[in-house]
Amino acid sequence: MEGKADSVFFCLRHHGLDKIGIIYAYIYALRRGYASGKRFVPRKAAVAFWAAFGGLMIIVAGVSFGIMTATESAAVAAFWSFLCAFFTGIFRCGNIMSLHPLPSRLYPPS
Repeated sequence: MEGKADSVFFCLRHHGLDKIGIIYAYIYALRRGYASGKRFVPRKAAVAFWAAFGGLMIIVAGVSFGIMTATESAAVAAFWSFLCAFFTGIFRCGNIMSLHPLPSRLYPPS
C-alpha cells in the first residue's frame, strides 16, 4: 500500500498541480535548514555528461548491435566507470599511493 505522501503527490499530479508539490518540498527544505549545496554550473554539468556518455554508449551500442545482453553491457559500463574514476583519482592526486592509505601500508616507499 502506498504511503500518505505518495497519495498526496499522486493526487496533485493527477489534477495538474504537481508544481505545488515541488514548491512545498522547497519550502519544507528551507524551514528544516537542509543544505542547498553549490550553485548549478552548466559547464560542469556538460563535463559530467560527457564523462558518462561513454558508459551510456557501451550500453546502447552493445544491446543495439546484439554484441551483449542488457545485463552484460551494464556490467561492462560499470567497469568502464570504475576505470574512469580510478584514473581520474590518480591524475588528481598525483600517484596511486595517495588515493587510499592501504596501498601505502602494503607497499611502503623505499
